Amino acid sequence: MVEWKMGSLTWKYMLEARDLIDQYIWWEPKCGHSNIWYDNSSQLGALNYILHIDTARHVQLEEVKHCFLNEEWNYDLLQTSFGEDVSRHIIQLLRSSEDEDQWDKPWWKLEAAGKFTVGSA
Repeated sequence: MVEWKMGSLTWKYMLEARDLIDQYIWWEPKCGHSNIWYDNSSQLGALNYILHIDTARHVQLEEVKHCFLNEEWNYDLLQTSFGEDVSRHIIQLLRSSEDEDQWDKPWWKLEAAGKFTVGSA
C-alpha cells in the first residue's frame, strides 16, 4: 500500500480504493509483465496475500514471465516458490506460452454469485 502524505483527499481515496479494487482484477498473462506476487495473475488473488514471501529466496522471481522456461511453465520453480497446490493450479488453469506482442490483459472478476455489480467494483 502506498502511503498518503500531504496530498489531496482525492488522491488519498484513490489509493485506498486501488487496494480494494485490485482484489477484483485478474491479469491474464500474455507478455508476462504483471507481478507474480502483487497482481492477481493466478486467479487465486495476489499471491503475497496467500503465501509468505521470502524476498531473499525469490529476488529473481518478480514478473510472471520469470516462471517460464522454453515457453512452458517452469514447474520446478513454481513448486519451489509457491508449493504443490498453487503450482498445480497455475499450470492447469493458465495457458503456458508467452506472447511478447500483447500486454497482460486485465479482467474484472465476477462476484461469488456470478454477477458484475456496482458493489463489486
